[in-house]
Amino acid sequence: MISFSIQLNDSLKRIDCKFFNPQEKILNINDSEFYIFKPFGDLAYVNGGKRLSKDAIVDKNGSIYSLPYIRGEDINNELIDFDNAVKISDEEYLKIMKYSLIKGDVCVTNVGTIGAAGFVSEKQENSFSENIARLRVKSTELLLPEYLFYFCLSKYAKIQFDRFFVGSLQYKLSLDSIRNECKIILPITNGKIDLTKQKALVKDVNNIVNNQFVLKKKLRKAIFDNNNFIEKTLNILDCSKSKKTKYISKFSSDSTRLDALNNNPGYIALKNYLETIETISLKKCLKPNTTREKSHKDFYEVVDLANIDDDLGEIRNSKTVTKLDSDKIILNTNNIVISKLQTDKLKVALVDEYNNMKCGSSELLQFEVLPMFDKKFILYALRTQIVKQQWEYSLTGSSRMRINEDIILNTKIIYPKDENIRNYIVMNIDKNICKIKQLSTEIKDIVTIVSDIFKNFFNI
Repeated sequence: MISFSIQLNDSLKRIDCKFFNPQEKILNINDSEFYIFKPFGDLAYVNGGKRLSKDAIVDKNGSIYSLPYIRGEDINNELIDFDNAVKISDEEYLKIMKYSLIKGDVCVTNVGTIGAAGFVSEKQENSFSENIARLRVKSTELLLPEYLFYFCLSKYAKIQFDRFFVGSLQYKLSLDSIRNECKIILPITNGKIDLTKQKALVKDVNNIVNNQFVLKKKLRKAIFDNNNFIEKTLNILDCSKSKKTKYISKFSSDSTRLDALNNNPGYIALKNYLETIETISLKKCLKPNTTREKSHKDFYEVVDLANIDDDLGEIRNSKTVTKLDSDKIILNTNNIVISKLQTDKLKVALVDEYNNMKCGSSELLQFEVLPMFDKKFILYALRTQIVKQQWEYSLTGSSRMRINEDIILNTKIIYPKDENIRNYIVMNIDKNICKIKQLSTEIKDIVTIVSDIFKNFFNI
């Protein structure tokens, strides 16, 4: 629905179209003898997390600290990913320890990405950020934590979350809106909340969803193993732990950069290690190809960063626009595109025939692979951790850290001289990608599954 009209009155708190979207009619459900709608705040405590202090040191790899600090991005596969969350010091944890998650808590992201829900399934010391709303059941005699979680996964909750968030540059769903405006549907018997029926619904969901959670974990592991296949096969060291968080250094007069990032002792150790293994500089095998789109067309097919699959190094799709809002490059088959931004997300892909001559985002750099070099191997080598580590030390900028063409061309990639080794690696990664794609077809949309169960259970 693009446009619609509505009768407005003086009592309305909001008059924006999003709030009155006709799709919201799905929630116009009256209480019945079988169910009631209750505000989240009636049955659960709704609280936010705490921002870290300005001088806090965040340990991304957990090489120094061990206490996880949970952010919105740590809600993966509908679970809270404590293992891969950033870690903070004991001192920082003591400052914010009351802002923690316990087993049975439900988390909902309420800043930026709105409405992603996760369940805390394990007991572990932690703290969480202000971009997460924590829902903690007041009484398990009235509401099961698992029931609350599954409802938050359903479209009946997500539509409400979408309705009540506000903002333009950055979206925010207030804790007050979650607490008082958003409602949960509950089964009743003889006018009282029926815990037995909640258990029955949770059991129905578990029978289907638990298998999906297992598949998602299996898929995530397969992707991780594939993206680390080169380094594992060639016994490449993980140099990330050599990065220093605090140090003192004297700069020489010939230093090209004086920032702490580029002069980190960990970067020196990384560069020294690169001299001991078989590598080549990208400037020896890649040539920049950033021809700009200048022709006038009725419509354009544009590939943005979001269209590049972080997991597989492929362009998934594109979007059709009638007008280009910024400079774009022309994509060419068998060229490699690399994102200047989001270098931690492996936004690196090979342009296939289907995407030939489409427009690429101005945040993408494109490179032609020179003759005598294996395109596939270079693509896979670019997607290794040792390349990410080089880029991490080379980032420039302040609010939007990025790499540039010069940084990319001076990057070294793993490149065994033995062609048989390169062919073996490419063959196995290709096989792994096929398996990952097959496994992906078994993954079903959790929101649809849960929503259908709620719909059938309550006949709504």
